[in-house]
Amino acid sequence: MVGHGPTGEVVFSMETGAVVARVRPGLLSAQGGASEERLLDAADRWSQTEELATDDPAPLAAFLHDLAALARTADAEGAGVYCWASP
Repeated sequence: MVGHGPTGEVVFSMETGAVVARVRPGLLSAQGGASEERLLDAADRWSQTEELATDDPAPLAAFLHDLAALARTADAEGAGVYCWASP
């Protein structure tokens, strides 16, 4: 199946519900261009959600920093970034 999700084009899906999607270029640019303050704010907000609840948003901030670096590298190389998700 190929289709579009909220963050990108689904390039592969399985009967189990797992999908691989290409991250939309606009989202990739926003992530790669996010300031330190914005990444820390996002990590703090994520740490307050039910799914990611934690008293220490530092691991989430580290993940967002890594994701931003990946986005910048992909952008500089003209490459795409893909996301695998499973229910």
